Amino acid sequence: MSEKNIISYIEIDDPTNQTNHAVEVYVTLTDGSKRWCFFHSPETIKNCGDFLKNTNIRIHYGAKHMFVVSELSQSVIRQTLNQLDQAGEIVECTIDIK
Repeated sequence: MSEKNIISYIEIDDPTNQTNHAVEVYVTLTDGSKRWCFFHSPETIKNCGDFLKNTNIRIHYGAKHMFVVSELSQSVIRQTLNQLDQAGEIVECTIDIK
């Protein structure tokens, strides 16, 4: 577990415009570093991912920076990230962008 309560700013792509793709989120931490993650709804996740060989079935694996939520809104995204921040898990669940 890492430090807690280190988010200083959250920038969210407009989730209302994302009906077929993920919503990208940029997080700025109190030390000035920037991190990235993305959110999907069950509907949007159908449109991405790798295909299982010789099928039309999508697979998603190993991405700690991908979140699937049943409601895709700015409020839900912020609540999710703040909960992770309070638990000291925001660094582990986002990717460093330099």
